[in-house]
Amino acid sequence: MLFQGPQWHLLTSLAGATLIAVAVSTAGAAINLELRPGDQSVSIGDTVEVGLYIVSDDGANQLTAAMQVILSWNPDHLQLLGNHSDGAVALLTSLFPAGDPYGLNEVVPPQDGDGLYIAFAPLANPVAATPEGTLITTFEFLAMAPAWGTPVDMPDTGGAPPVSTIVFDGTVPNLDVTGTITGAAVEVLSCCTADLDGDCVVGIEDFLALLAAWGTDPGGPPDLDDDGSVGINDFLGLLAAWGPCP
Repeated sequence: MLFQGPQWHLLTSLAGATLIAVAVSTAGAAINLELRPGDQSVSIGDTVEVGLYIVSDDGANQLTAAMQVILSWNPDHLQLLGNHSDGAVALLTSLFPAGDPYGLNEVVPPQDGDGLYIAFAPLANPVAATPEGTLITTFEFLAMAPAWGTPVDMPDTGGAPPVSTIVFDGTVPNLDVTGTITGAAVEVLSCCTADLDGDCVVGIEDFLALLAAWGTDPGGPPDLDDDGSVGINDFLGLLAAWGPCP
């Protein structure tokens, strides 16, 4: 597992390799991190797949030996189910470690909206980040509640004590080569347009949600007629859809 201090990273192997302690540097950062959702829009109850990619930023392949990634999401909208390696590059380790020292993985997989993911390349065989992007793993979520665009992000830091999202170089031990970090957003659709609370029934809770947004521009539901504001036409549309979603 990876342990981070202010100026040092301590890398202990999961396969009996030697403890390494070296100073880190961000000079010459060359590997970007990107989250890419399989589908931009899903429905409640669907599985949401979000791929983690490493991307070279200079037109040539760049090598990495390991990474630690802080993952964040809204647990009101998405439930993390875990991760899988289908279609991904071969790795020695790819998981959410239990009992991480930063308090991010309260259970495995974490459920409270943030977690720490780690990946190790096979020993003496670093993984190449291509300019097009190399798939490291796919995070799986369950869509729980409607959301116009619920984010799945990779914060720079998190946990207590704080830990950073980092990509390590594949040739210089423990050298930080992290480039840009790009998250994603997924739209979770309700059972029907006027179902604002995701229970597949248009009823009093949806009416109250519409009233709470009255006169605003929410950028999506409950602006049912997409005219840029919540008003009488949206109220009439909700009444017309009253009852179980078809």
